[in-house]
Amino acid sequence: MNSYIEKYNTEDIQRYLSVVLVFSAIALSLFYIYLINSSILNTMSREQNNRQIAEVSAKLSGLENSYMARKSDLNIDMARTLGFKDDFSKVHFSSESPNVAGNLSLLGDEI
Repeated sequence: MNSYIEKYNTEDIQRYLSVVLVFSAIALSLFYIYLINSSILNTMSREQNNRQIAEVSAKLSGLENSYMARKSDLNIDMARTLGFKDDFSKVHFSSESPNVAGNLSLLGDEI
């Protein structure tokens, strides 16, 4: 009777282990397929991002060229025709007096 119980337990254990191994192999195969699929999708999105970066870089280069061209055309006479007034008597960028709002001042030895 003892050998029957051992044989029954051994067969159950072997059946259980074979089922676990089959399900593990299926699960690992599905996980492998998922990883391959995600790596392919990530590669495709990286290539798409690289293309978009190249397009934006080309647009930026064109804008920089037009900026440099317009900057070289700008002079004081053109600025005056566009409405620039060079009256700097009312403009204060910084002051030593702490009473001026928005000023830059050194009150002591902060530096």
